Amino acid sequence: MLPEHLSQLENRIDTLIALCERLQEENAALRRSQALLMQERSDMVKHQQQAGERLEALISMLQTAE
Repeated sequence: MLPEHLSQLENRIDTLIALCERLQEENAALRRSQALLMQERSDMVKHQQQAGERLEALISMLQTAE
């Protein structure tokens, strides 16, 4: 009975190790994805600010032209 229990325990440990490795890989992939998304967001915020500044400049030019 003891060798059978050890074999079952070994199988469970192997399964847990495989699960941990898979989760580490997924976590790393999610961190890379998050970093890319954060950079994209930063770029979009910068572009939005620039567009707002250009729009304000155009509105100001139109108001002075009236």
